[in-house]
Amino acid sequence: MKTTKTIFVLGLAVISLSVFVNGCMTTKEASEATGSQLWSENCGRCHYAPPISTYSSDQWEVLCMHMKSRTMIPDRDVQKIVEFLKSGQ
Repeated sequence: MKTTKTIFVLGLAVISLSVFVNGCMTTKEASEATGSQLWSENCGRCHYAPPISTYSSDQWEVLCMHMKSRTMIPDRDVQKIVEFLKSGQ
């Protein structure tokens, strides 16, 4: 019985780690992604991303800085997202 529990826990750990790793982008992929790609891949992951026209440039900057504090998105990627949102595309 103890062996079955150990195998189950290890299997669950491996699956969880694989899901986490597959959900993350590598540094190379992140550095090559555009602001638009980063916006759709990161912001829509947790919630509905509102249309760009919903907020002004200043509001987007504040919102992105707030979200940066709640996520692990690198600074360079947050800056790309902010630039994309400010462009209004």
